[in-house]
Amino acid sequence: MPEGEKVWPEEIADSTNDLQDTGNEAEETEAFSSAEEETAEESAFEKSANEDSELPMEEAAEENRPVFCVNCGAELTADALFCPKCGKKVEAAGDETRNKIDQYNAKVSKKIQTKKMLPVYIAAAAIVIILIVVLATRGGGKDFNRMYADIAGESWCTIASDGSYMKIDTNPLNIDDYSNYSAYLKLAEINKDLGFSAAVFDDMGSTRAMDGKQTAESSKATVSWRYHPDQGLEATYSWK
Repeated sequence: MPEGEKVWPEEIADSTNDLQDTGNEAEETEAFSSAEEETAEESAFEKSANEDSELPMEEAAEENRPVFCVNCGAELTADALFCPKCGKKVEAAGDETRNKIDQYNAKVSKKIQTKKMLPVYIAAAAIVIILIVVLATRGGGKDFNRMYADIAGESWCTIASDGSYMKIDTNPLNIDDYSNYSAYLKLAEINKDLGFSAAVFDDMGSTRAMDGKQTAESSKATVSWRYHPDQGLEATYSWK
């Protein structure tokens, strides 16, 4: 204010009022800011309290969740070791999972073992088929015609039409002092096929005319034979 200028009472009053208004506005602003801070603090506290209260509630719900038997479905108590209805042992979730894993591994292992053994099974089946074919062509159905079709046309071999018996004659033409060597050797083979011991063939070779008719049995067949110098060795086989 310039020196010597006169100040009127009205101007002094207006300045005083302006200063009072400015002070009031500052106080109001400070009070509003303080209220906002208190509100924010209260919201943060309530949020924290709510979060803290939710966790125990979830844990309590988990603890109070009912447990049922996996075998029969009966409800179990928290400390039950065995089901009161079916008696099955109560297993923890981890034990049940391990059991399922073990069962799966066992199935996989079994499949692998089966796959490894498949060639063995195929070979065994092939052997069985071969044996069936051999038995069918050599002696299946107790038929000498099928068993000895390779010699059925020989003059020294006679087989019944129904295959029930077979006769081997080492001298079919009754020639003096003659013996068909092929027929004689075939007797040894037939004896072996029908389960006769080697001693039977030896007895056939040592039989004399005065010994008359001789017989022997095996688990499969019977054989009777006789020898005469003019007729040779004659052997007849029949099924048991």
